[in-house]
Amino acid sequence: MYQSTNLPVYQTMSVIAVLGIASEIRLLRQRLDVPSVETTPAGTFWRGRWGQHEVILAQCAIGKVNATMALQWLIDRHAPDVLLNFGSSGAIAPQLRVGDVVIADRVVPYDEGVFLERGFVTTGNELPNRGRVHWRVFPADPRLVHLAQKATGRAKLASSDGNRPGRAWVGTIASGDQVVFADDQKRWLHETFGALAVENEGAAVAQVAAAHGLPWLVLRGISDTADAHAAFDYTPLLRYADEGTGWLAWLRYQAHRVIHLLRHPETRTNWHRFDAGVRLVNTNVAALLEHLLPLL
Repeated sequence: MYQSTNLPVYQTMSVIAVLGIASEIRLLRQRLDVPSVETTPAGTFWRGRWGQHEVILAQCAIGKVNATMALQWLIDRHAPDVLLNFGSSGAIAPQLRVGDVVIADRVVPYDEGVFLERGFVTTGNELPNRGRVHWRVFPADPRLVHLAQKATGRAKLASSDGNRPGRAWVGTIASGDQVVFADDQKRWLHETFGALAVENEGAAVAQVAAAHGLPWLVLRGISDTADAHAAFDYTPLLRYADEGTGWLAWLRYQAHRVIHLLRHPETRTNWHRFDAGVRLVNTNVAALLEHLLPLL
């Protein structure tokens, strides 16, 4: 079941779909003129006018499967001309700093593969009706990459480092259903794929777009350093469906949460630092989109 307002139909140059999780979409929603909202099992969609374009903001939950559901719903109901994915990411290349942005010229689904005795071997994914060939790398639309570079040249990017503004980089983004807060994994991603950043939804955007023949772009801001310095174990703070429902289950969850935070006060400190990085990145992303959309 889903709920929908009467969605308007615009005569515009193109329909631009922008995918992100809740914290990444929130600022962008304020920019839409006369938005309408559609709440579905796949996510929540805001549709409105942004300059000369019809823009659909798609809010999904974290991860590739959630992103795929939202994207397929978008394509089936709204037939966008372009798919964009904006949001936060962790720095993999050592030269990147919090506040920088990475324009993906390709996305690698790094967690698709086979575990062997000699280690993990990435395989990528097959695409429907494209022959039995695996895609380990999805190349972005070159025109969109070029336009994003132009937009970053015009936007003023904030940085957590007061000694310099945020910088824009072009390169590989690694994407998988894992949050990376470990030095060894960070080093592996950089050495194996030449990745600049790591995040959770870009591979879904690239694969779904490739299957439908749609141009796509993944552009990510650096919110954290993806290493032990940035790490905080938030897993005890998660509430799991298999642990039951009702007020007793809720009380147990709250008790475990409080005990964990008391025993590990660094969790709260690093969580706040991570959240500050996400807010900085989202401000930069909104500024970039403001300059990118008129170029499309």
